[in-house]
Amino acid sequence: MKYFLVTLFLLGVQGCSYKNAYTSFDMNKTAEHIESNTQSSKIEFNERVEGLFTAIYLNNIYKNRFVDEEIFVISLYIKDEMADYKFKLNSENIIDSEKIESNHKYFSLISHQNSWNKNFMIKFKTSARDLNLTLENNNRSSLLKFQKE
Repeated sequence: MKYFLVTLFLLGVQGCSYKNAYTSFDMNKTAEHIESNTQSSKIEFNERVEGLFTAIYLNNIYKNRFVDEEIFVISLYIKDEMADYKFKLNSENIIDSEKIESNHKYFSLISHQNSWNKNFMIKFKTSARDLNLTLENNNRSSLLKFQKE
């Protein structure tokens, strides 16, 4: 009976400890925010994967740095290099875009750094609601949903 009570007590103490999705990883708060604000989507057509795009929402990561615009770091791979594509946020067009090279200050945020991805920092007007980032490509689209903190 004594062993049962000790085991029950130990299980109870462990059950009350604070754990989240990052407890088992050695990450700082910035790394946790980056992972929490990164989403990816396949670009599919006729059940074939035509590409992949990943977006990092910087406003939730650097709250004091970006207040007048919605800023995303995009990593994009499309098999057809000649394909035309555009990004929209809540049906609004980009107001500015900048290519990110390896020496850019936000390049290190991109988790899959390789030579075949195109990397950009894109800016949109400030939005007061949840964010729907869409990649439109040859009558196809991929949607990523972000929430403002």
